[in-house]
Amino acid sequence: MKKIKLGLGIILIGLLGAGTFTSCEEDETTEPTIDISESSVPDSVEAGVEVTLKFSVITSEKLDKIELRKGTETLDTKSDGFTDKSADQYSYTGVVADTAEAESTLDMALIVTDNDDNEKTHDFSLYVKAIDTIALTTYDQKVMGVALGDGSSEDLLSIESGETYTYDYVDINGIKDSADILCGYTDLKTFKYQLVSPANSPDYIHDGGTLPNTTYYNKVTDVTFDEVTADGIAENVSDFNNEFVDIAENDVVAFITEAGHKGYIKVVSIDKGSNGEAGDADDEVTFDIKAVLASELSE
Repeated sequence: MKKIKLGLGIILIGLLGAGTFTSCEEDETTEPTIDISESSVPDSVEAGVEVTLKFSVITSEKLDKIELRKGTETLDTKSDGFTDKSADQYSYTGVVADTAEAESTLDMALIVTDNDDNEKTHDFSLYVKAIDTIALTTYDQKVMGVALGDGSSEDLLSIESGETYTYDYVDINGIKDSADILCGYTDLKTFKYQLVSPANSPDYIHDGGTLPNTTYYNKVTDVTFDEVTADGIAENVSDFNNEFVDIAENDVVAFITEAGHKGYIKVVSIDKGSNGEAGDADDEVTFDIKAVLASELSE
């Protein structure tokens, strides 16, 4: 009887040991993981405009495929070229939304698959902004003279056409109302450069001739000229009444003309002419201009 009991004890110990070993093996088994995070994904996009979406992907197994979808449509697939077999910085650049999708929300998804066919989906959404329907008029490197005593300097500019004129030209051709911007001096002694409302032109220039249009100016410091948009002009350029403003290189000046054109002028450079002193007939000022014409604002 003792031998039988001993044998049964050994068998039980063996079974318990096997069970314990199996339990340890099960505890050591880990589920595969796939982590997806947004590195750079905007809340909204513009219809018809390229956008860049960036994601960080980390997997416990080797990466097999990354797929970007808009609804059920596949926009992009990456299945090779991973710099790290278990991690990737995925980036997509392209037009996500067309014009028909303006003012709607897109259901987007990034789907990651590893080489064991484990899959994870990261859902996100993008709001599609309407297309900018206001046209932006730009004039680059417009060179103007500076008003002196007579009317021979090209010191007048039309915002509608972008053309520069002399006072003599607009007077002879009966187009004085084309002049929106006047580039002049504070006076003919100190010669500080200014933008002047044509209707407020001093009597010591243009042989005392007059112009009809009033233009208002406002020097700004909170606007980056390169980032100016038509919508930004329409929303932000208003409520000032200065008919002249001193200018220096790199200044940005907002304006509103008599006709209702509005925008920003950047002073690109000031050339003081051959002798390097202000006040001569060969002085020139170069401007970049971004404007929204009145016809765009009234639609």
